[in-house]
Amino acid sequence: MKQVLIRKVQTSLELKCRAAGGKKIADAISEAQSNLLSLGEQSLLDINKGLSRIAEIVGTGEQRPSPENLAEIYTLADRLMGYCATIERPFLPRCLHTLCDLTDSVRQSTIWLPGTLTPMVKIAMLAVSGTFTEAEQTALMAGVRQCITRYRAAPGPDLDSAAPESRPDGVYQRVA
Repeated sequence: MKQVLIRKVQTSLELKCRAAGGKKIADAISEAQSNLLSLGEQSLLDINKGLSRIAEIVGTGEQRPSPENLAEIYTLADRLMGYCATIERPFLPRCLHTLCDLTDSVRQSTIWLPGTLTPMVKIAMLAVSGTFTEAEQTALMAGVRQCITRYRAAPGPDLDSAAPESRPDGVYQRVA
């Protein structure tokens, strides 16, 4: 017969909450929230710096970013999502996640639609201000999702081996 060993790990917060006269959970959550929000100003600076770097990589959007640049865009957007916990901009993490998704779709495709990344970068920059309405957010994300769908439906790395009738020649710019 096998023995089951159950370990219970207690955090310092849990010990304080369970101690006589200890912290109330509501108080602990409130303190944690205020601690996070106190980091907000620096987080906004870091987010703006990261988005500026992404905009610099994307440039005018006419040329497809190199695989290394696409990886950098993805990594930066992913890292910036972590800063969103410290600011009250509910649309921003969604924008950054969609930018990651779009970048990944471009990376896995051999086509390039000029200007693909530019609108999403601009949307993310505007989302930092937190001024989008729910309807605007929905409309903007629907447009970007259509672009992601087009990239995912397009031929992959073996473009030249695809049947000519299945290639969307004239619609997309091939990448050498």
